[in-house]
Amino acid sequence: MPDPSASQSATAGDYSRIIQILGDNAVIGFSPSLGLSPPRRQRPAQTSASADEAVLLVYSEEATAFVGRHKLLDEFITWATTHDPAHPVSVRVLTGNAGAGKTRFAMELCRALGQIQSAAWQAGFVRDREARRFLSLTTLSGWGWKNPTLAIFDYALTLVDVLPAWMAGLGEVPDSPHPLRILLLERNAEEDAGWLKQVFPGGYSSAGRMLDGRPVRLPGLCDPEIQRGIMQAMLDRLGSTVALPADTPAFRDQLAKTDWAGAPLFLMMAAMVMHRQGGVDHALSLRRADLAKIVAQHEYSRLTRASNSNQSMQRFLSHMAALSTICGGLDGGTLLDRIRQEKEFLGHEELGNDAIAHTLRQLLPDDKEGVAPILPDIVGEAFLFDHLGHGEAQASSEAVLRAFSMAPAMVATVLIRCVQDFASAPLAPEDVERATEQQRAVAWLQALGGKKDLPLHLLMLLSNAMPIFTLALRELAATSTERLVADLRELPERSLKQQIEFSRNLNNLAVRLSALGKHEEALAAAQEAVKLHRSLIQIDQDAFRPNLALSLNTLANCRFELAQYKKASTAVQEAVNLYRTLAKINPETFRFDLSKSLNTHANILAEIGQRDEALVSIQEAAAIRRALAQTDPKTFRPYLATTLNNLATILTELRRPEEALNPAQESVTIRRALTKAHPDAFRPDLARSLNNLANIFSMLDKRDKALAATQEAVELYRTLTKAHPDAFRPDLAASLTNLANVLSSLEKHEKALPAAQEAVELYRTLTQAIQEAFLPKLAVSLNTLANILSTLGKRKEALVAAKEAAAIVAEQWFQHPQAFDETFMPIMLNWLSLGHKISIKDAETMFNKNQMLHIRALFEGRNDTL
Repeated sequence: MPDPSASQSATAGDYSRIIQILGDNAVIGFSPSLGLSPPRRQRPAQTSASADEAVLLVYSEEATAFVGRHKLLDEFITWATTHDPAHPVSVRVLTGNAGAGKTRFAMELCRALGQIQSAAWQAGFVRDREARRFLSLTTLSGWGWKNPTLAIFDYALTLVDVLPAWMAGLGEVPDSPHPLRILLLERNAEEDAGWLKQVFPGGYSSAGRMLDGRPVRLPGLCDPEIQRGIMQAMLDRLGSTVALPADTPAFRDQLAKTDWAGAPLFLMMAAMVMHRQGGVDHALSLRRADLAKIVAQHEYSRLTRASNSNQSMQRFLSHMAALSTICGGLDGGTLLDRIRQEKEFLGHEELGNDAIAHTLRQLLPDDKEGVAPILPDIVGEAFLFDHLGHGEAQASSEAVLRAFSMAPAMVATVLIRCVQDFASAPLAPEDVERATEQQRAVAWLQALGGKKDLPLHLLMLLSNAMPIFTLALRELAATSTERLVADLRELPERSLKQQIEFSRNLNNLAVRLSALGKHEEALAAAQEAVKLHRSLIQIDQDAFRPNLALSLNTLANCRFELAQYKKASTAVQEAVNLYRTLAKINPETFRFDLSKSLNTHANILAEIGQRDEALVSIQEAAAIRRALAQTDPKTFRPYLATTLNNLATILTELRRPEEALNPAQESVTIRRALTKAHPDAFRPDLARSLNNLANIFSMLDKRDKALAATQEAVELYRTLTKAHPDAFRPDLAASLTNLANVLSSLEKHEKALPAAQEAVELYRTLTQAIQEAFLPKLAVSLNTLANILSTLGKRKEALVAAKEAAAIVAEQWFQHPQAFDETFMPIMLNWLSLGHKISIKDAETMFNKNQMLHIRALFEGRNDTL
């Protein structure tokens, strides 16, 4: 029997040794061992050039020095080494964009812990197969570890089917003299939905003793000197003769305009492109997706050289490399079977199985006689589009389905990354047609979601993999969540775990349907989610109170969209009260959630005319988010931008445009940067902030600036509406109304007229669907149209529009006088002014003498053209 405190090592290719940390479970007589793959103890030499340039991009090569993140590294070292024996397990989540350097950061953390002399740290990566193997061998609550341990799970989303069991088991560990630290790495981690919520279904309250705070976003490398240093180091490794331009403000500005300057991987890619093309300028004009495509073409050339000019071999090797990439690698034990299967489907029967296997292992070696994926991730994704199924639509979709049966979590994750990484960045309307790579990835995901025999656990995996903030996947995300909810509903009996999943996904469904503009359906889902969470809170108040607060906030937003303001206010007030209680107990965990409910509350109060109260609420939310953004800007700046935009809106409604200008401009600045990096997620937010900024510029009589902002917002909303009409038609209508007003203020009335007419027609369509929400906005757009028509001498048409607007606001004013007080008077006076051919001032005098007389005349069809 082996010594349970011993460590065993074995060769793991040229990457690392595999350290097996043995537990002390004496009950079954043998201690289960967990295999960790640590980085090399010493960084590889960085002096010689490489024959295969692309391999230098793989994180294990460490082609450039680790720079710019030492402060954050020190914080993680403190987290790892601060130990409470009564709570030995602590989990952190580190997120970052493609190429941000998450894996490299984790490697440096392993090394730093390994250098601590006072403790024999065991630190390394837990690979996909090892995580599954180890979980099958032991009950984790009974597993012991003899040393301080750091276990890193890269691509956490691909392990979403096993991580919940890991965390549930480790959460039951009573105590240990040694710390166990778990670091989860992933692109994104949305706290209220998706994979993180599935791993910790009870949220932060029940997981509080394990989950160490909210996900940490790896910051970009913003220092131009660091950016320049990485590019130069890569050029040196390549033995390049290319010289970077002098470090001037002009060069820094050119670098800052790229969408990749803050990401180490893309700085290295850019240097590689500079080296190959013998100059700098072209590389600086490329997007990150373009850089990835160039490197992927290099990988294809490498495969081509290995095929000995055999075209069939060349095509099949490329397909198999793409298949390995989408699966996260191919297992050595089943590689020959996989080759036989793929040859049969693609018609390459003449090729020899052993020869293909041998070549693939040489070209893409892993540590277990299998085939590795093409790395880095985004390069592998670019390779997929051209070579999976020979790049043919039908064959590639069929290959995706076969791959999904082998590695469902990895395939879903890779395809979602493809959608996000290849989102179109330019803002022209024709982007919808040009985003071919993204569309193909969406089509592949649709093929998976459309499988009629998809088991519940795989449907759950696919649904949870979908991000909340996405344009390209909105419909598919809603459809998959809808199907998951239906399947969970049909279960004859739901366990507590399934009931939690059901209630959580109902809330997700409400959010996803609302994002599509399906507000009635969203409301039904939100109401059911609240009802279920109320029943769960009876089982365990502490565990499920945060979930109830979340679903109440969702319900309030759904009612707000349907203009059910009183009921929305009741729901959000309960959410605010719950989050205040939670934040008093655990401010670090629930302060941000409180800010969300305060944000919602402010929007509702403003809509019902209680703007002073709304201002108090939004200012509290802004203060919370400003503080959070100062400590973790990468995570919280997007949320700060939302609150700043809402703050600016409320200040504008209070006729305080001077105070509104700064938060509005800051919101635009933040969202412009976010949209540059993540167009799929943040383009709608940028449009919203631009629209708001334009209104403020107009109030401040800065009309040229107002026009520029409004025109950009309209262009954005046209693109968005073309792709998602139900979701963005209201925003397009609002921005067109603003554009008409701005153009009219600049005396460009002929140009203003078509914008105003289009806005009116859009609002008419919207009013047919949700009358209460859009009738007031139709009235405002009709009033704008009336003013423009009158200025152009079309008085008869102007009077028709003005009368219709006046009739709408008069009826609304009777029902909600406080909410419509500001729009009621200007629109009524405009109608009287046009009808009587008098000034607005004289119309006001006339109206105030006997308001009800004029209102009755309006509804009786009199007083039009006196």
